[in-house]
Amino acid sequence: PPGVIDDKGPIRNLPAGYHMSWITQILPYIEETNTYRHIDFKQSAYAQQNAAVRGLRITALVCPSDSSVGRVYLTPSGQEDVRGPNAAPSISAGTSNYAGCHHHLDAPIDKDNTGMFFLNSRIRPRDVTDGLSHTLMVGEKLVDGMDLGWISGTRATLRNTGLVPVEPGPLGPEPVIRSPEEGMAPEQAQPGAPLAAQAPAAKPALPLDPTLRVGAFGSSHPGGFNAVLGDGSLRFISNSINLKTYSQLGHRADGQLIEEPD
Repeated sequence: PPGVIDDKGPIRNLPAGYHMSWITQILPYIEETNTYRHIDFKQSAYAQQNAAVRGLRITALVCPSDSSVGRVYLTPSGQEDVRGPNAAPSISAGTSNYAGCHHHLDAPIDKDNTGMFFLNSRIRPRDVTDGLSHTLMVGEKLVDGMDLGWISGTRATLRNTGLVPVEPGPLGPEPVIRSPEEGMAPEQAQPGAPLAAQAPAAKPALPLDPTLRVGAFGSSHPGGFNAVLGDGSLRFISNSINLKTYSQLGHRADGQLIEEPD
């Protein structure tokens, strides 16, 4: 399915736009047919008509190891409402610990991305010329206060392999890496720092517009995160994976030789 459906890009992490996610399309295949039937696909992901289903916590989308409860509370502008569910007009959004891979670099979600899920994508097996077993399709992610919920085809359900995988830790900016060649500055070596030593010394990439930031895969599991490759196989991706190899896993057709991670 498309990573996100909308009439224009790039996709901003704001509750504005149609923004139906790839997860909404697969609900009938994960025993959530009734949930699927309650979505009004004629309306946007954030429309009042979809408020009830948007707030639904779906157990299959929540990693048991994550300390989050599978739901966040947001203000109408899409920011986390730290006051919780009793503070009107707080909006409930069920969240997902799983995200599709939209790109091999840290870049906005758009129609020209190189991953398996992106804006209005229609990827078939024959389009994945690097091989389904060499292409990352879905991986774990950590839920944060910018999460718009599983119904939203924003960074809530899409991530890329252009950033070092993250682990739970002190709040702070994620490291920004546009490409393996650009490297990262020492002060950017936050979670997943082992990859920093493998990247060549170079000036750090400039931060993106915050609403265009997508973010990294990551999990509460020590040392890495679980990922599903295009052939359906499950792999544990170590946070110490070679950065170039990791980036290549997010590209469906770069034609480069890739050494499989251990």
